[in-house]
Amino acid sequence: YATTRSDGLGDSARACGQGVVGTAQQAKAFNEEHQVTQKVGAIAKGAYNKAKELDDKHKIVDNTKAGAQATWDKAVEVNQKYQVTTKLGNGLVKGLNKVADMMDGGKGKPGNPPQQ
Repeated sequence: YATTRSDGLGDSARACGQGVVGTAQQAKAFNEEHQVTQKVGAIAKGAYNKAKELDDKHKIVDNTKAGAQATWDKAVEVNQKYQVTTKLGNGLVKGLNKVADMMDGGKGKPGNPPQQ
């Protein structure tokens, strides 16, 4: 809309647009001269191929998955044996109840008559 105006705002908007077009043309010319996108693409392809080669040789992805699964399985086993999450949950509830009691001034507890 601003570029259609015939005042100073329109002039400024058109000048900005021309500046953007000029910058884009310069970037395109620089890329064509120096082949930036082709070089970056080749580097990325080389890095991917090297990573794939390392993974094929050393099975990094498979070993990482297996390690993560073994860790999870052991955590489940320990939790089932020692009821870690249940004990943590119970402790959290007791702690929050204690905080609530302290904030309430001990009201409602046996031996603590309500304060007036």
